[in-house]
Amino acid sequence: MSTSSYPTTPRQSHYNVVLIGGATSGASIAWHLSNNPDFNESVLVIGRDPSLEYSAIKASNNCMQQQFAAKVNKEIAQYAAEFVKRFDASFVPDPCVPGVAVMAGTKLSVEARRRYTYIFPVNEPLPQDLPLTIDPSGVHFRSYAANDYLVGCPPIGPDVAVDVDDFSFAEDACEKKILPIITLQIP
Repeated sequence: MSTSSYPTTPRQSHYNVVLIGGATSGASIAWHLSNNPDFNESVLVIGRDPSLEYSAIKASNNCMQQQFAAKVNKEIAQYAAEFVKRFDASFVPDPCVPGVAVMAGTKLSVEARRRYTYIFPVNEPLPQDLPLTIDPSGVHFRSYAANDYLVGCPPIGPDVAVDVDDFSFAEDACEKKILPIITLQIP
């Protein structure tokens, strides 16, 4: 993973807001704070991959769903959906966003873990959208499109930390871990 175009040390020694993790939430919070005319404080984002090329964003089941019970959660999802629609017009990237967690001078309890995500079609989908459902085994699934489902799981064996550049995978994870669970839930 190359981060050579990003700074590896902070520009200053003190920040009012330090965000650990720059993926979806960290990047969004930093951008919204920095672009709020009423916010005149400094923000530091610390993440392993400032380019977001290998961050959790690409390997996660992030989604915006509006069927939450709490009104505030529905409003957050609606705002997020509208923000994404006008993203190109709103977003001007800052090339000086910091690059590595070590810059905070502390050890962070954040580590890379292997996760598997698959999208598959079905001939007869359930009669209504399936919200994110998590089985006690860690297998999770949700509706993804009209006839598709997104499914995922942690590894078959021990769930241990992996190197951030390790994108190897068990080719039998779907067959051995996911299918036995979801075939009971999705026809």
